[in-house]
Amino acid sequence: MKTNETMIQYFEWYLPNDGFWWKRCAAQAADLRTLGVTAVTDSPENRNQQIGGEQPVKVWSKFTFPGRKGKYSSFTWNHTHFTGTDWDENTKRTDQIYRFTGKQWDADTDPEKGNFDYLMGMNVDLENPEVISETAGEDFPAVGEYWSKEPDRMLHYLDAVENRMSLFDVVLHYQFYYASTSGGGKRP
Repeated sequence: MKTNETMIQYFEWYLPNDGFWWKRCAAQAADLRTLGVTAVTDSPENRNQQIGGEQPVKVWSKFTFPGRKGKYSSFTWNHTHFTGTDWDENTKRTDQIYRFTGKQWDADTDPEKGNFDYLMGMNVDLENPEVISETAGEDFPAVGEYWSKEPDRMLHYLDAVENRMSLFDVVLHYQFYYASTSGGGKRP
C-alpha cells in the first residue's frame, strides 16, 4: 500500500541561530511521525522589465550547509548557480531585484511577478548544468512555496516544471485563513 506522504514546514525565519535547531527537530521526530508526518522541510517584484543598468552588488551566493556534513549532498552552491537576487549587502536593500550579468529569468512560470524559484533570496538558475545534475532524479525531493490563492496558477507552474516537484497547499492555507477570520460568513 502506498503511503500518503505528509510534509511539515518545520522552520521559520526567526529561529535563533544557535546551531541546535536540528537537534531539537530530531528530538521531536518520533512525535511528528506519530502525528502522521512523513517528511520535514527546512527552507523566500516583477522581474520582466529592466529598469536600470549594470551595477556592482555584494551578495551571499555560496551555500555550503556545513551542519549537514555532506549527508544529503556534497554540492556547494555558488554564484554561477543563480540568475539573480533580491538583496544587496552594500545597500541593505530588498526592494529591488538584481539580475546577474549574462543570466536570464525563466520566462514561463507566473504572470504576476516573473517567477518564484528562489533559494534563500537567490534565484536558482534552472538552466545551469550543475544545478540540473544536482536536482535531477527521483530521489531528490523538491517542494516549493508558491503563494497564490489561485489553483490554476499553481497547476500552470507544475506543468511548466513537468511535475518534477510538489507544492505546499497554499490554497488550503488561504481557506483556513478565511475560515478563521470570516466570522462564519459565506466565502466570497
